[in-house]
Amino acid sequence: MLISIMAAIWESRKKWSHGDQGYNPANTIEFVSETLNILKKKKAKVSCPLCTWHGPGPGVIKLNSDGAIRAEEGRASTGGVATDSVGFRGVWCRLYQGITDPLIIETLAVRDAVLFASDQHFDHIIIETDCSKLVRLLLERRNHRAMFSSFSI
Repeated sequence: MLISIMAAIWESRKKWSHGDQGYNPANTIEFVSETLNILKKKKAKVSCPLCTWHGPGPGVIKLNSDGAIRAEEGRASTGGVATDSVGFRGVWCRLYQGITDPLIIETLAVRDAVLFASDQHFDHIIIETDCSKLVRLLLERRNHRAMFSSFSI
């Protein structure tokens, strides 16, 4: 918008300095005024972002876990962040060799979150993962016992 305003003023100045008959300073002033009003309206419409971070309630630790794979190298890793109502509580990560299945590494990431919580003596935890398939399987684990037989939450 600023460039449009500057261009309008420059064109108006050129017409005036070269004696063009089409020169009308009122038109330039009107254009600049309208452009500034549009800019003011756009600034007024700025709102707060829809997504903001909210920590868990007092006494609760939230563990965000994730897994990543480098299939061509035959390795994967897990990691996570622990937060409470105040903020940061800790991080963890672990490297795995020979794992190339995304569901397996996401499952290990959640397990590593549980192990981290246990090591830190966190009593009340919430675990978050971005793997919807894992969440679905855990919620229906009675139908998939072999997959999670040694993985209890």
